[in-house]
Amino acid sequence: SPGYGASWPSYFGSIAMTYEQASARGLVVRQYDGNDLTYPYAIRNHFVTSLATAEVTAANREKFLSDFYDYQLSAIEQGEKDSIRSYLLPTQTDQAAVNKLAGLLVSQGVEVGRASASFDACGTSYTAGTYVINTGQQSKRFIRTLMDVYVPMDDSFLAEQERRRAKNLPDEIYDVTAWSLPLMMNVQVDTCNRSVNGQFTAAGPNLVQPGTVSRGNGTVGYLVPWGAAPAIRLLVNAMRQGLTVKSSDLAFTHNGERYSAGTLIIDAADNPAALPDIINGLAETTGASVTSVDDSWVTDGPNFGSSNVVRFNQPRVAIVWDEPTSPYSAGNTRFVIERQFDLPVTAIRTAQLINSDLSRYQVLILPQSGRHQGYTDVLGKKGTANLKNWVKKGGVLIGIGNANRYLADPNVDFLSIRRENAVIEGDRKDGTQSANGKAAEEKNKDLTVEGSYLSDQSAYQASIAPEKDSPDPVAGVLIRADVDPDHWLGAGVASTLNVLAGGSDIYTPLKLDKGVNVAVFRAEDDLLASGYLWEQNRKQLAYKPFVVAQPSGKGYVIGFTQDPNVRAYLDGLNTIFMNAILRGSAHARPVR
Repeated sequence: SPGYGASWPSYFGSIAMTYEQASARGLVVRQYDGNDLTYPYAIRNHFVTSLATAEVTAANREKFLSDFYDYQLSAIEQGEKDSIRSYLLPTQTDQAAVNKLAGLLVSQGVEVGRASASFDACGTSYTAGTYVINTGQQSKRFIRTLMDVYVPMDDSFLAEQERRRAKNLPDEIYDVTAWSLPLMMNVQVDTCNRSVNGQFTAAGPNLVQPGTVSRGNGTVGYLVPWGAAPAIRLLVNAMRQGLTVKSSDLAFTHNGERYSAGTLIIDAADNPAALPDIINGLAETTGASVTSVDDSWVTDGPNFGSSNVVRFNQPRVAIVWDEPTSPYSAGNTRFVIERQFDLPVTAIRTAQLINSDLSRYQVLILPQSGRHQGYTDVLGKKGTANLKNWVKKGGVLIGIGNANRYLADPNVDFLSIRRENAVIEGDRKDGTQSANGKAAEEKNKDLTVEGSYLSDQSAYQASIAPEKDSPDPVAGVLIRADVDPDHWLGAGVASTLNVLAGGSDIYTPLKLDKGVNVAVFRAEDDLLASGYLWEQNRKQLAYKPFVVAQPSGKGYVIGFTQDPNVRAYLDGLNTIFMNAILRGSAHARPVR
């Protein structure tokens, strides 16, 4: 994965290397073998390796520099001969994500052109504004690493991992096996087998481009199409400035233009006289596209005062911190909410949830839990009762990743989904009990069990398989999920999402009388978008939920069975996650 400082430099011709001294985690730590590891000893070792690296580099400077130069020169030559000679990012619905991807590449030294006129390439017509990245440049290897749908691993390595898995040994895959930026950002990218030439200007590194307000000052109000990061930022900042903002749960047509579900409606009558200036300022700073409206006549879909239109109330959001939360999950989630979308978040220690009055918060997020404890261990019955009471009064409780183990626990039952065991393969998948199972059942009746013939290797494998076990953990793959367009949580969300799936948790779908499976993984033959996925997991993940929403009293419990905020780089999942916070709190009916 290029996501580490230990690998990123290698794509540019540098030597990538990591020095790690076993951490003392204190001034003195006695290790399992009885030796004492001290903090000064760890510092000494890092200091020595730093000096040694500098010395070797200085002594071999000419070779380092010439190799660095030759690497980039060979990248240009390879890029002019590759099967992929160019990548094209056409203009599309979420243009903000396209602009961000192009800006990210430029900021890393990649040459990106933006078409100033329409053109044709590899049999396809493209409009002005399309980004073009030719691979005949010194960053070619870096470009391919980030932009290719899948970077394969060696067949022999994968065969070894399958062998280890069959013996219940841990695999040797380090980190994720999928990291394609276009997939993670849900951006369409085309490839061409030749370089593309035309009227292009060099793209800049700006990640957020100023938005626009079209059609005047809006005597009736303003519409903001939903489904992209700029619109989310505009909503949050509008609420923080005290503006009244509404949103339609259904698509509608106004003045001949179709607006998707989730579109923001900002009425002039409900807001201060300075609204035009405020909206212009928000559009410029957030990058949102805003349309002024001088009448409220809707030719199709709900009108602006329909019961299908909800009003936002700036939600006070809390996130659970400290044990048992995973610091990575908690930090990534808070970063997405606060730093990417400007919404303040309050951190609350898990133990405080047991007795605290949560009435001042509208949304509470449970990040993934760590290795040693779960939420059940810390909250207990009293904390669970406090949370249930808060949700029923109108709170929105959001569980991320394995936090759903707590929410779906039958003894807790916030969510009616249940975590699945691995599917038993072979001759026991029909429920037939094996000799081991019979032995467990007859344990107190007899000291022996019925004999059996194991005729081949597959029969032997079936005989040693556990009676009940979790699915094998997945290192990290991108899999597809389809979104229910009829639920408010899916408003403005792309019809198909690319989800980074990891770990071993797989959940049953919600029953229709309990709630809605808002995003569901695709069929097994169309599930995998990128990466390496165990065959059994591919089969078992099919049609299982990624996002579920279950009402409880006047509130909601929303579960993301996989973490949508991993490393804060899954931009394609931002809208559905922020919908859970912003639209979830708008649809809840808190007790006043």
